[in-house]
Amino acid sequence: MWPQSNVCPCGGGYPANDNWAYTFSLRQMHLEPRVPSTPSNAADPTRDLAREPGTVGIERASHYGSVQYYDDGNLTQSDDDWNDENKTASWWGYAWPRSYTLDRVVYTTGNMFSDGGWFAQNPRVQVRTNGTWTDVAGLTASPSYPYDSTAGPNHTYRFDFTPAAGDGVRITGVPGGTRTFTSIGELEAYCSGRAGGTPAKYWVDTSPTAPVYASPTSSTQTGTLNAGTNYVYCKAWGRQIGDATAYNHWWLKTDPDTGPAGQYVSAYYLTRWGNDEAKDNNGTVIPDC
Repeated sequence: MWPQSNVCPCGGGYPANDNWAYTFSLRQMHLEPRVPSTPSNAADPTRDLAREPGTVGIERASHYGSVQYYDDGNLTQSDDDWNDENKTASWWGYAWPRSYTLDRVVYTTGNMFSDGGWFAQNPRVQVRTNGTWTDVAGLTASPSYPYDSTAGPNHTYRFDFTPAAGDGVRITGVPGGTRTFTSIGELEAYCSGRAGGTPAKYWVDTSPTAPVYASPTSSTQTGTLNAGTNYVYCKAWGRQIGDATAYNHWWLKTDPDTGPAGQYVSAYYLTRWGNDEAKDNNGTVIPDC
């Protein structure tokens, strides 16, 4: 099915008398009967559910119809939902023919313009269950979303929340700028196994005994991690440890042998990997914090 996607202001565009919206522009519509299902996906922070079979991108509007940008792995592209409407809501998301458990959405903005491209008020994550969109619980954003044009271009924000089950997910909010629209470069969806529950652990070999710090940029030691096989939760980019030939900028969040829990140790001390690598003993890339 190919419906006409644009809105006709019929002489009353926004701002007043702006009539750009009335053009003949078709968009392909995907229809698939809903089949009730129970989520069976296990926690996997590397499995982007946006790339599962049957995934369909959804949005308030698509200026250029570039839905393929949403999940192609290229974070430098851009589409937006400018359509000459004075909108109060904007969203980007996915629908599936089956249910999944989710606890994370990673949203990359597209281009910023003088008159829009960002969310003006708190963006929320919603999950669709039995045909109803509901705000998720326990939502956190990293880094914080700024609600103005400094949100981009092509900046990435991770939204974690209490695990929720549904056959659709979207990020939604009030669009910003005088022309009330938002943009997108990429949208990822995961069941990471971390948000709202026990964090996933990744086992790594480290040597020798290493200092730990409260953050990846701190230079004040807070404890030590003994040499051996240790668990870590996630990685973050920070100050370099090493020298010109052997070095690493990644820092791994862990619970050290001495000092408070939730500290950072440099991935420089990983015995199995090289410069600026952060993998567990199985070769799995440790997820971002």
